[in-house]
Amino acid sequence: MSVRDPAIRLLTASLAAFAVGAAAHAADSKPAALGADMHMGEAAGAFPALATSFQALTAPLADAAPWLKNYGTTMPSSAATLDGKDYVIFQACKPHDCISQGYAVLVDPANNTVVGGAFVDSTFDGPRIAESKITWFGKVEWDQAVLLGQHLY
Repeated sequence: MSVRDPAIRLLTASLAAFAVGAAAHAADSKPAALGADMHMGEAAGAFPALATSFQALTAPLADAAPWLKNYGTTMPSSAATLDGKDYVIFQACKPHDCISQGYAVLVDPANNTVVGGAFVDSTFDGPRIAESKITWFGKVEWDQAVLLGQHLY
């Protein structure tokens, strides 16, 4: 068979069309809903309200932690239920220095916005934690703080 063969030309054209269509679908596809096992950057890219609320609530920390604007080194999100309400928890830390700074945020998947969160900044004396300061942001209630606290270290 040669390239001049109509069957080969049809097959080549079909494969090219399939490749273009698959690439377009992959570029346009995004998750339908916020959920567990997503990374913060991925979720923020798919849900603009999440990115906007995260940036607004973490803005006061920008000088101390400029890495927050890129979400840091993230871990897969987890789902949580508190008082019958579903949430998604995202956590991350400072790139290349994970033990010094990190955050956890509580997200309402109904509107894809950050309800509140905690930022931890730790200093060390050798291998021992000398001090940790937690800065709470948003509207974090006590039960939410207990839940978020499990994701700070």
